[in-house]
Amino acid sequence: MAQPHPVNYYIWGGGGATYYGVGNPLGIQHQTRFADAGFEQPVLADYSVKKDPVGTAWHFHGDAGIYRWASHAVAGFRGGKLQNDNTKQAVGMRFQVGSRPIFIHALGGYINGSMPPVEVVLLNAASHQVLAQVQLPTQRPTESFSGVFSTPLKSPLRLDASQTYDVLERPVQYWSWHPFEVHGAGMQVKAGPGVSVLGPVQALANGPDASRWQRQFKAQAGHGYGPVDFSYTTTASPSPAVDLPRPVAGAQAAFIRGTGSMEQTVDFAKPGYYALMFDAAGPGKGWPAYGPFQIFCDKENASPAAQDSDQTAVVAGLGGFNRPIQNFREVYGSAVFHIARAGPHVIRIQGVDKGGKSPRPFTVFDNMRICSVAAIIKSGFGSGQALGQIGQSNYAKQLNGQAQYPTVFGLHVAAYEAGWSLGGDFGSVPIQAFAKYHAAGATTINNAAGEIFARSGGYLNTWGVYHYWPAHGLVHAASYPLMKSILHLADTVPPVSDAGIALPATLSAAHAIQWTWQKPTAQLAQPGAWLSWIVCNRRPHTAVFHLKVQASGNGRYDVFVDGREVAAKQPVSHDGTIIVHLAPGDHGILVRNAGGIVSIRAVSCR
Repeated sequence: MAQPHPVNYYIWGGGGATYYGVGNPLGIQHQTRFADAGFEQPVLADYSVKKDPVGTAWHFHGDAGIYRWASHAVAGFRGGKLQNDNTKQAVGMRFQVGSRPIFIHALGGYINGSMPPVEVVLLNAASHQVLAQVQLPTQRPTESFSGVFSTPLKSPLRLDASQTYDVLERPVQYWSWHPFEVHGAGMQVKAGPGVSVLGPVQALANGPDASRWQRQFKAQAGHGYGPVDFSYTTTASPSPAVDLPRPVAGAQAAFIRGTGSMEQTVDFAKPGYYALMFDAAGPGKGWPAYGPFQIFCDKENASPAAQDSDQTAVVAGLGGFNRPIQNFREVYGSAVFHIARAGPHVIRIQGVDKGGKSPRPFTVFDNMRICSVAAIIKSGFGSGQALGQIGQSNYAKQLNGQAQYPTVFGLHVAAYEAGWSLGGDFGSVPIQAFAKYHAAGATTINNAAGEIFARSGGYLNTWGVYHYWPAHGLVHAASYPLMKSILHLADTVPPVSDAGIALPATLSAAHAIQWTWQKPTAQLAQPGAWLSWIVCNRRPHTAVFHLKVQASGNGRYDVFVDGREVAAKQPVSHDGTIIVHLAPGDHGILVRNAGGIVSIRAVSCR
């Protein structure tokens, strides 16, 4: 170039997302619970509605009560350990019909927002005949979403009394980045009426013809994989309940219309800040697509202004972008309320629609839970999520892995997304907003996140992807917990990175970074192939180290430290050392094939 000029911009860094979550993002606790949280008592006739039912823990008033769809094979389950499977496996359970025939109306199974499309197959256990095969719904709003969902059959399917059947689920496609994930065989299943679960089944699903799958059954009553599920009745053609959505967990749910209400007195085990969590749905016609209602704890208003808000409103705000309200595929929450003293408190959901519409709008509820702000804060780091991505539950491991890539090439580690991301982009509930805006522990959590980022080699974090103060609190933004943390981190000298292999050390292929799905190999057979490591000088000062490559073969190699070439085209027979000066913290070492065959025995750095 005749007249060279410095460039205005340069590429200097790289890195992944550093958003984080906590181990218990919804604040689930087990000391304070609703009785009959799923409205399963009393057991109604299939496809029937009952106002103000007798024999329930809830008190209903006015146009409110419970309704039932069909029975479910899995009336309840205790989840086993989630297991990932990228192989062509189908898993499920074997069951036996009781003394009366049943009629299956839908097949279902466990899915979450990151799984590939899934299908469920029903087979005769003895004849291997395929009786039904459906694909489960694939419209999942966020990666944090999970549950047992079903697809209706075109017509009811009769299963004979005393006969044995297998129901299995498997992925239609296989994704290496988001595997097929189900609850393992340790899952305990409570079977529906007239059905017995005999034990878990798995099969090699090596083709589309399920009758040819080789199944393995383990006799273990009340256990299975999945869970897989199906809904059924004892008559072939019952009349469905008009305009009420199919419950997801269990066979029954509650409804309120107009000014109907439901309430329950709950014994709170300890004082604190709490919120309700529930599944809800409405008719899906117009906005707000559900009958308006309010939530109270005693006389305290707990009606949320919106699902991503920490404020209350006169009428509860459900829904949100990419969150359909017309079915039970979304989890919603109340605003946070304060329990000043332990003991009994009345939780009430009160309809406020006074009519004037035909038909009158409704809201249905299921799976009622009580969640705790303290449980969120105390649970420690867990996976965060954004649309299209999921963070690891081990936050430090995730950031250490991400930092390896830029560090090896001498780039600064910079995050492109960061922050408290409970609920992801579209799935938040009010208790999560309250926790990050008002719980003092949120400052400590974000401080820890910043320290983990620095110790991984992080140079520039990115704040602003998620909110750090509520929209109504702009004037006092600096007083909120997350902003206190960000200001603290900006005013504090960060710790030195220390994720790498401590020096002095002798490095082998077993210690090398795994860049692909295949494990690194010591033999660099192609020009340009490399092995790389992250090492750490944990001394408080810059130190001199002697780097020596021990290799065999007939080729040559290059050596880079922090992206800077320190040795070029060295023959494998070279026996000399390379002197490098390393500051405190992490550094990247890379040995690259420069021609021929290079087999790395070890790289010593002392």
